[in-house]
Parts: sequence; structure tokens; C-alpha cells
Amino acid sequence: MKEKSLAWYRQLVTHRAMERTGDPFPNSSHEHARIVIEALFSNANRSVKILTTGLNRKIYGAPEVLAATKRFLSDEKHTLEILFDQGVDDKILMDHPLVRANANKPNLRLYSPPVPLDPRIHFTVADSDSYRVKGDPDRHSAIAAFGDETLATKLEEAFDWFKANAQVIEPAMASA
Repeated sequence: MKEKSLAWYRQLVTHRAMERTGDPFPNSSHEHARIVIEALFSNANRSVKILTTGLNRKIYGAPEVLAATKRFLSDEKHTLEILFDQGVDDKILMDHPLVRANANKPNLRLYSPPVPLDPRIHFTVADSDSYRVKGDPDRHSAIAAFGDETLATKLEEAFDWFKANAQVIEPAMASA
């Protein structure tokens, strides 16, 4: 039954990504999050920006997300920027599969703030029009949309504002 439910959800996400109506839809489990994040990477044409505490391994370490990230970063014109809102321990970062698999990519950029941030949300935004946003970092409920330029642009602006004073983390050093 769960596989059927996930297959339905994957079809919903694929349809929303193709239609790009901007209509938000719920995202309430790790499995749903993996499907949405994979679709964000698969449908992005320029950039993906992530504001996170620690890149949840159940989501960003999943094989399908890692494969989509690798495909996305294989185009040198694409950029992936990740801002860790609480800073990040180098040892933890070195061990994360997404960072480790892409550490040699010049279009992967990692940031750490000079002081911990408290943004109250975590999100992944792609191409200024698609996103997954989670309002309570301690819960799994979130919303996602493809084609919502209004909110996606605001999320990108928030990311860029937080990033403005952040320190760059060299991925190659993190994977050494």
C-alpha cells in the first residue's frame, strides 16, 4: 500500500513539475521530501539553493537525490548553494554523501554563517520559481510548488540575504 501511495505522490510531483502552475501541495514525510527534492534538481535549469541545519541524510543522502544532484552539477552552468544555518562541523560535513560525492565540483558552494541563524524555516528553492519549504524544522510537514515565482523569489532573496555575511566552506577541503 505504501508503494502505491508513493507512486501516486511521484506522479503528482511529476505532473506539478511539468505543468508549473505554482499551486502548492503538501509534503509530509521523508519519502515525499526525497521525491520533491529529486524533482527540484531534475527540473532546475540554473540554480538550487538550500537553507538547512544539516542536510538530512534520509533526504539528501538518498540514492535518487544523489543521482539527481550529480546530473544537475554535471552542467557547469548550474550552481548548487547550501547554507548551514547553525554552522557546520567539518567532520560531519566530510562524511555527508552529497558533499562527498560532489566536493570536486566548482559549482557546489557551501556557506556557514558567522553566528548561528534562526530563520524559523528551511527550504530548497530552484530557478526562482520552484521550492520545498518547511516552516517547523522539527516536523516533517512542508509545502512544495513548481512555477510559483512569487514565493520562490522571496525565498531566494532570503537565502541571498543570509549568505551575504556567511563564510565560504571549501568543499574540496571538507572532503579531504
